[in-house]
Amino acid sequence: MKLNLSSVRIRAGLSQQDMADALGIKKRTYGSWERGEVTFNAAQLVECARILDCSTDEILGREIPVNFSDPREAELHRVWRGLDVERQDRLLANAHDMEKALDWGGELETQPPAADLREQGPAIASA
Repeated sequence: MKLNLSSVRIRAGLSQQDMADALGIKKRTYGSWERGEVTFNAAQLVECARILDCSTDEILGREIPVNFSDPREAELHRVWRGLDVERQDRLLANAHDMEKALDWGGELETQPPAADLREQGPAIASA
C-alpha cells in the first residue's frame, strides 16, 4: 500500500511543520510518517484526515471506486482530485460563473486556448 500523506498534505497547502504543530508532535516525527519510517496509530491517522479534510482511505492510498453514469463527470472528478486547494477554488468559481451566465439566459464568453493567446502577442495574453 502506498502512503499518500505527503501528496494530500501538499494538495491541502500545508507544510510538514503545519501538520506537526496541528498534531502536537515534532516535525521530525511527522516527516518520518510521510517517509513510512514510523507508523502512526489509528487515532493519529484519523486526526490527519480531519486536518487535511480527506478520508483515511485517501491517506492510506486506497482507491475508492466512484461510479459515474456520465464519463464527463468522471473526468471532472479526476481533474478535481489532482488539483491543489487554490486551483480547486478557481475551478469552482469558474463553474459558478458559468452557472450564473446560463441561469440568466446569457451566452458564455469563449476565449481561445492559452496557446492561441500567446500566438497573438503579449498584450492579448496579459489582458
